[in-house]
Amino acid sequence: MKKQLHKTHTHTAPIYTYPGANITYLCQQAIQFIQQQNTPMHDTHIYIIGGICDITYKDKDRAQHYEETTFTDTPKHAAEKTIHTINHTYTQILEAGATPCFATIAPMSIDTWNNTRLTQHKTSYLLHHNHYSDIYVQELDPQHHHITHKQGHIQTEHKAPDAHTKTS
Repeated sequence: MKKQLHKTHTHTAPIYTYPGANITYLCQQAIQFIQQQNTPMHDTHIYIIGGICDITYKDKDRAQHYEETTFTDTPKHAAEKTIHTINHTYTQILEAGATPCFATIAPMSIDTWNNTRLTQHKTSYLLHHNHYSDIYVQELDPQHHHITHKQGHIQTEHKAPDAHTKTS
């Protein structure tokens, strides 16, 4: 059912989803969208909801009906790489003429994800299940907080210069 917007809304942009895409790909798609528009984009916000695919690796073998997501990086390097990607994406979208907004990277459990895929028969087996542990979550959590804080800082600093970010 199509929802009618309040009269103050003059323009809405389409929503595009790219399941499994990394932030760099989402940025490329956003810039392509901006460049295809015939109207100024200065009031347009581009929302990036991603990050998990930037720090995980999906091992696949279709012939063996196998897929498994793993985390192979160090938490610190993954955080640094993600922050660099977010900053670069922010700059590119801003220079293209729109306002980028980043959603918080949601925490995830590699163990739960892979076992769910096994239960759904999306994979026949898991090779790395003995290496899943809560250590991933414990090691990644401080880095995840750092990335989330950085995203909030980018949004606050550039979207609303008079806003203040509360830190714990």
